[in-house]
Amino acid sequence: MVEDKDLRNLDEYVELSAFADVEIGVAAAKTINDAMEQVMSKIGEIFSPETHVLLLLNKESGQLYVKLAHGKNADKLKDHKIPKGEGLASWIVENRKSELVKDAKKDSRLSKSINKLTEYDIKFMMGVPLEVTDKTIGVFQLINKANEETYSADDLNIMKTIVEYAAMATEKVYYLSAMKDLDNVDSLTGVYKRRHFDSQFSKEEERAKRYTNSISMLIVNIDGFKMINDQHGHEAGDKILKSLAEVLKKAVRRVDIVARYGGDEFVVLLPQTSKGSAELVRERIEKDIHKESKKSPVHYSVSIGLGSAGAKAAGGVTEKAEKDLQKQKKAKEETAKKKRKK
Repeated sequence: MVEDKDLRNLDEYVELSAFADVEIGVAAAKTINDAMEQVMSKIGEIFSPETHVLLLLNKESGQLYVKLAHGKNADKLKDHKIPKGEGLASWIVENRKSELVKDAKKDSRLSKSINKLTEYDIKFMMGVPLEVTDKTIGVFQLINKANEETYSADDLNIMKTIVEYAAMATEKVYYLSAMKDLDNVDSLTGVYKRRHFDSQFSKEEERAKRYTNSISMLIVNIDGFKMINDQHGHEAGDKILKSLAEVLKKAVRRVDIVARYGGDEFVVLLPQTSKGSAELVRERIEKDIHKESKKSPVHYSVSIGLGSAGAKAAGGVTEKAEKDLQKQKKAKEETAKKKRKK
């Protein structure tokens, strides 16, 4: 005969197994999105909600939006933005508390916009805040149950434990990503190292060939950098390197890649960019550097070589940029000679 104690032990075993599955899943995740998908799937298996969502907080607007949605009418909820302060999820973020609602129709925190999108009566709700590094970044929310039963206090406690694993996974992936970035990023300037640039260039070169896109590159070299170091010291030289890196990062798109290629040489990879468009980027960088140089205790200038190629000749873009850089430097030297003769 099975006693109540045995049943309780069995329930605890099932719960622990579920937590173990969650932990294994999130531990194997390589991205935060993968980890959250693992958690969402496990929530669906354990609680059988009619619909469940992960809402994330937009720092700038203060609004919650649906990042992931599983279950009935999930496609309609994806990317939905909730008006600031509306709904149970907003209340959870504001109060940093988990909440169980057993009669949603009588609860003023029922989101009107989500209620409309689900296209069914919301009867029960359960929500738990997702907290990472002591900040609430989102909410896991469950709506109704497939068997029309209500959620219990035990369900809420189990849900809290699952979300704790989600938070741990988020932190793990974030810190692993940060460590990887440290390995790829130049410590002085904050732009990528040559090794990472070369790896990304190979990928973009293949992509350009596959989709018959243009690709462009800029090589940026500081004029007379050795003389600057000799006359003003390496500290002044370091400040110029950091200043130049900031100008380059601000002047390009997110998809572009900026790297420190050598001591005083930087490269900018411009995927899907024609020669004409790359020329506009070069002009913008030259103007921005001229402005930044005026603010610096030590004025500096740069020479920028431009290389651009279509899909078939994508591999020759570096050579073209190097040749153009030498052309730019030679033109500057000739201009300087003419000035000295005068």
